[in-house]
Amino acid sequence: MTDSACGKGSFGSHGAAVSRRRQADPAIATIPRVAVTADPDLHARAAEMGAVAAVGKPFEFSALLRCVARWADA
Repeated sequence: MTDSACGKGSFGSHGAAVSRRRQADPAIATIPRVAVTADPDLHARAAEMGAVAAVGKPFEFSALLRCVARWADA
């Protein structure tokens, strides 16, 4: 799960940059990603990041869990 607009944090870059680096790493590139974003066009933002789904902010924790559960075995 990647926050599409997260500021510099423990990874040292924005969510989209983290997502690109993950996609470039063959060891983890096939792990499905879920974007968490406040962007009004969340599905387009998720697609730009290579995410399989998006959860809009603010979100209900149960909605996030359902999304993750859907892709956990993918």
